[in-house]
Amino acid sequence: MKRKLQAALVGGGSAFLLVLALSLVPQLALCSCLIELFGGILAAFFYIEKSPVRVSHGEGALVGLLAGILTGSLNLCATIIRYIFYRERFNAQLMLILERFQRTGLNPQFNTRIFFISLIFGLSLGTLLVFIIEAIGGLIGVALFEKRELSAAHRGRLRRHHLPRRLIGERRTRYHCFFLCRRHELSYNLLA
Repeated sequence: MKRKLQAALVGGGSAFLLVLALSLVPQLALCSCLIELFGGILAAFFYIEKSPVRVSHGEGALVGLLAGILTGSLNLCATIIRYIFYRERFNAQLMLILERFQRTGLNPQFNTRIFFISLIFGLSLGTLLVFIIEAIGGLIGVALFEKRELSAAHRGRLRRHHLPRRLIGERRTRYHCFFLCRRHELSYNLLA
């Protein structure tokens, strides 16, 4: 678990720093989803490099999700800090939006409640999307960087099995046949 947290810290932290840097340029802020995907891929890469055995896709998704939790939490904290420092600017934008709500003719308090509920819902949905995007990045990272074969611990206990009748003869010396019995599953792995 320690390696997963270290990889998530590297991937999520780097994704947060890149998103924070790109948020200063409004035209480049649209690339934040790609950067969050990159954070999940980076977390999976660092986890694969530190792991002594083959990393499964589930482990990659978990590392990406941990990186997403870190990135989403840091983004939420950064949004709150920005609100504290630039309160006047945020309040001016909020007032413009509230004036548009009041033009509809509904009760102003009702509009204020709807606005704040939608604001909280939007922040929660954005944070949840960061979790999902970075988990997908972890899956992609495992697919890209994990090239090791399955270890015996992942495959279970391998046993030698008789060759099928069609492989008897000249091919018998060229092929080895293994099978894996695990909860009524039988799979043959023919190796050249």
